[in-house]
Amino acid sequence: MGRARFAFTPEQIERIGKFPDAQVAREAGCARLTVVAYRKREDIPAPPRNYARQAQERAVRAPYFRFLGLVPDAEIAETFGVSRQAVGGARKRRGFEVDFFASMRAWQALFAVLDSAEVGATKVSIPRSAYDDMVAASRAKKVP
Repeated sequence: MGRARFAFTPEQIERIGKFPDAQVAREAGCARLTVVAYRKREDIPAPPRNYARQAQERAVRAPYFRFLGLVPDAEIAETFGVSRQAVGGARKRRGFEVDFFASMRAWQALFAVLDSAEVGATKVSIPRSAYDDMVAASRAKKVP
């Protein structure tokens, strides 16, 4: 059988191909892909892109960019209401190779064990390879 197609109003149909698909979708109350499918089915060419406007909109949409690499991805995602994948992708595109805080979670657990150890009662040693990994992870952080 299949799903019934979305019913666009004549005004919305007139805007398809002249305005961005996302904008038409927002006004119509449907998904952007619904507009794209309709436009392709009716052989309506896509509107020209305005890259300068898109870059400006991205800058406005993502106020969390200034926190990348300084605050854990999960905390940024929760605070700004975006997915961790979006934050991680933005971080990687800006040259922060490693989520410094994610790589340090294991070391935080180790430090908790070391911190709770009694001085003189217990001797705790860290393998050289673990120490080297910790140093490498701390140097992976890129400070803007």
